[in-house]
Formats: sequence, structure tokens, C-alpha cells
Amino acid sequence: MTKLYEINPTTMVDEFDVDHSKFSLRDEIEYNFKRAKERSKQEINNYLTPAEVYTSSDWGEKTAQQLNNYLDNYHEYPGTTRTGILAPTKDMLRNYQDLRKTGLVGADNFFHCKANYEAAKRGLWGQTVGKAISTGRELWGIASGDPLADVRKDWHANQRGWNGARNGLSLRQSCPTNPKSYVNPDDYEDIY
Repeated sequence: MTKLYEINPTTMVDEFDVDHSKFSLRDEIEYNFKRAKERSKQEINNYLTPAEVYTSSDWGEKTAQQLNNYLDNYHEYPGTTRTGILAPTKDMLRNYQDLRKTGLVGADNFFHCKANYEAAKRGLWGQTVGKAISTGRELWGIASGDPLADVRKDWHANQRGWNGARNGLSLRQSCPTNPKSYVNPDDYEDIY
């Protein structure tokens, strides 16, 4: 994990000129939470305003076109099993492999959405398995240092898949192919 700040061991002053010499354990914990919150806000702001969005009007269009071609040639997985845990687990794994195989920049959220959509279409067990796998993946991401903005964005994509399947929408209606569709600052206002 990345450090939130550096402390000079001699003076006990951090890089923000805060003296830690008289901090209690509670003070340290509260200070760490404050720094983590500030860092998360910055990561989200950086993620929601990537430079390529402003420098190129067609940012995401190439990925969207390739994902549309992928969907044109895509046939729903023939599985008809609506119960159990194996079929939705395979849905999640297959989509992860498809993401790796395509290697498209910005396609991550589409495949998050699609995997959860397909798992949730299998019914309550499918949605439960999808949520369990997705939650585990995002917790692993947080523990291994993934930016919180990425984790939050992945989670919103997962929710789009679950909601689309639950509401009877098609895959294309539920999971947009253009990466810009997943960059919506309104989705992140409830964080802080």
C-alpha cells in the first residue's frame, strides 16, 4: 500500500508540517483517515477529468466501436441454468478472460457491467454470486492499493449490470460500450 505521508523520524514532523510527537493513537488514526479522505477526493477528481477527455473529442470512440463489433459477433452464452453457483461463476470468469483477450483501453467497466448482467440474468443465485465475486474483487483492489476512484467506478458498472438484468433491459441498454458513459461525476457526489 502507498504511504499517506512521510514523517521525519528526528523531528516527528510530516511533509505537511504537522508535528506528530504529541499525537495519541486516536490522533494518529483520525489524522490518517483525514489524509486518506483528501487523497481519495484527489484521485476521484483526477479520474473524472482525464486529460484525454478534453484533448480529444473522440476519446472512447475507438473502444466503443470495437466493443460494438464484439457485441455484433457475440452470442449469449447458451447456458440455461438459473440456479446454483457454477454457471454465474463461469459468466464472471468468461468475461474476465474476454476483457484480457480484447485488450481494449477503457473496456474494463463494460466487462464489469456485462459479467454482472449475465450472472444476474440467471436469477437470485446468479446475482448473489455476481455480487460476492465483485465485492471480493473490489475489496482485493482496495487492499492491494487500487485507486479508490477505480474501485468506485467498477462498483457503479457492476450495479448497472445488476439493475439492467433485474429490470429486464437488454445487454446493450444496460452496459454502454463507450467508456465516457461510465465517467459521470454525479455518480460520485455521494462519496463525501
